[in-house]
Amino acid sequence: MCNAYNSSSYINLRQINIEMIEEKEVEQAAKDIASNMFDNWLNDLEEKEQPQACSIDNPDCENCGS
Repeated sequence: MCNAYNSSSYINLRQINIEMIEEKEVEQAAKDIASNMFDNWLNDLEEKEQPQACSIDNPDCENCGS
């Protein structure tokens, strides 16, 4: 009977350990996805065609606020 109790306790502890590992993996996967999304967003911004810089001598640039 003692062995059955120990075996059951071991199984419960093992299940808890597995759940903790899975939770950590899920958290890491979420962090990886967020990081990839941010990196992709930055890359999209960097790769877009950029407008020419304003010049104070250009009358069309008076309204841009820079």
